[in-house]
This record gives sequence, structure tokens and C-alpha cells, in this order.
Amino acid sequence: MPALLCAVLAGALGLAVTGFRNQSSAVQAEVRSYAVGPAEVRVTFDVTRPGGEPVQCLVRARDRQGAEVGRALVQVPAGRRQVTVTHTLPTRGRPITGEVFGCSPVKN
Repeated sequence: MPALLCAVLAGALGLAVTGFRNQSSAVQAEVRSYAVGPAEVRVTFDVTRPGGEPVQCLVRARDRQGAEVGRALVQVPAGRRQVTVTHTLPTRGRPITGEVFGCSPVKN
């Protein structure tokens, strides 16, 4: 039992550290707009990153109950420091919103 408790605590700590890194990253994303269809959502968002390095952003769609009905990792290639991205995300249900959960630099 103690080994199981240690494994659960280690996993929780790992998730917390990963979440903190994603939130404290110098990469920022802000949703400009989203357009909802019956089985997709088109999300337009601004990405600001230091040095214009490549990043990846997690885009999600949610239904009326708040359940996730679609998700995708969107690759933003190296380039300008600030860029506007539009991504159409197919969904498993009827979405009511689209969001960018976070962005992080691409690890080589």
C-alpha cells in the first residue's frame, strides 16, 4: 500500500510541475474568435513567443455540459514573434466553444 501511495503522489507531483511549466512559459496564446458548426469549431488565436521559435498549442472544443468533444495539437512553425493562427477542429459532438488550453515550445 505505501508503494502505491508513493506512486500516486509522484504522478501528481509530475502533473503539477508540467502544468506549472506550461503556465509559466514565455509562450502566450489568446483566442480572437471561434465559429461553431454542428461537428467542428474553427478557432482563431494569437500566439506570442520569444525569438519566434516553433511552438505547439493544444486547441480544445467543449459541449454544453463542459465535456471535451475535440482536441488537437496545433504546430506553429518558427517565424515571426507574434502570429495569428486559425485551426478547424473536428469534434465528436456538438461544440459550443473553442479554446486554446496552452502553448509550449517544441522540444527537439
